[in-house]
Amino acid sequence: MCMRLVFALLLVGMLFLGFGCPEEEGGVKDCGTDFDCMLAAAESCSPAKMTYAREESMQGVSVSMELLLQIKGMEGEKCLFSSTPESTSIKFEEGMKEMLRSMGATEEDIADEEKKANEAAQEAIGEESFCRTTNENLKKLLIILRDGDYYSAIQQGLCEEDGPSGQVEGEEEVPEEEIDLTGIVCQDGTNAGECSVTKPKVCDVYGNLVDDAERCGCPENSVKRGSECIYSCEDGTPIGSCSIDQPFYCNSEAMLEEKVSACGCPPGYDVYGETCKNACEDGTSKYSCSAATPPYYCNEDYELVMNPLVCGCHSWEFLLEGECYDPSAEEYSNKDTVRVTETLSFMIDKVYLEGCDDGTYMRVQLTIANSGKESVELNENSFKFFRDDERGEVRRPTGCSVGHMFRWGELRAGETEVGRVWYRLARGPGDEYHMEYLHYYTPSVLKEFYINLEEDD
Repeated sequence: MCMRLVFALLLVGMLFLGFGCPEEEGGVKDCGTDFDCMLAAAESCSPAKMTYAREESMQGVSVSMELLLQIKGMEGEKCLFSSTPESTSIKFEEGMKEMLRSMGATEEDIADEEKKANEAAQEAIGEESFCRTTNENLKKLLIILRDGDYYSAIQQGLCEEDGPSGQVEGEEEVPEEEIDLTGIVCQDGTNAGECSVTKPKVCDVYGNLVDDAERCGCPENSVKRGSECIYSCEDGTPIGSCSIDQPFYCNSEAMLEEKVSACGCPPGYDVYGETCKNACEDGTSKYSCSAATPPYYCNEDYELVMNPLVCGCHSWEFLLEGECYDPSAEEYSNKDTVRVTETLSFMIDKVYLEGCDDGTYMRVQLTIANSGKESVELNENSFKFFRDDERGEVRRPTGCSVGHMFRWGELRAGETEVGRVWYRLARGPGDEYHMEYLHYYTPSVLKEFYINLEEDD
């Protein structure tokens, strides 16, 4: 019998919509169950046939089927291919039964639904359906079927070159609402045009179960987005479940959120409200000193707090009365003791403006003390003198009593060096005078000390 719309099991996947009922000619090669034999025949669209048997499980329904696949030969410019169901058996798996039970179905109801599904499948037995396509597309179709990918066989559109599925070229497409749906049943027993008990599936006019969340809604633990149902978060965690990345939880909107109360914390982490912590915001572990921002310390509440007694200070600071002290942040005057480090200090004293034979000089007395256990190197370029905005040059004057000149170089541990330093003023006296001292605490940390100078009487 020729039919335009037939019951099509999606898992069977072979019941192509009819394009007419050509008669079979003689000389058909019997390939048995050999797909390679059929592929060879498809090269030239030579008449051949084979038996195709398959068992498959989908959405809790187990389907056993056997079909007769036939290459009929060329029809015009297209190769004619057909499939005929010879046997089909449907069995509800335990998952399907449990779902039906949860919806209030009795064992008798379940058995009745399974029976109806088998009866609907039996109606298609012996009904030959046809596919017109190119030789190359037929080979593609056979390879897809050989590999058991029924869904791809249907979705590839390899039999639709003459027009949309179920429509012959030149024939006007019938609106869906005008199609007679009588007798069209999907594999789970759902009538065409109705929603399946398995949301969001609807049975379409071709007997296929397709997603339509807008019409049929979504099952529990899923969320509707457009016409689809989303069942998991972006990392694959099912809705209503904890991610393997604790403490994240996939919520009802399919969004990951931290939820310690449901998912707990991974080993080595502490519960902190609805999140987990094992370090402060800069990555410092609890009860540890921050490497990035000393003297900060990560306490038991995962807060960074100052703790110089435990963590020490920055390289340019030292501990003073329990706090970290940056001596370069102060402004100094002559006669002030400038503490550069805990063990190195200096003072500028006895500041006098003097005229010598070779020009005007500012004479200062410099005292540097090293109370540490290691020697330090003293460099005259570390001390800069300024008259207004002009820098003075360290020089030994002529025509003035130079006195004891400051000795630059090594200052041994426990020693103090005292002496005069003379700075020549190229443009004579000025209005303001100051000195700057530069100190390297590390090769990359240079600090500047500023000392205002007032002439002594």
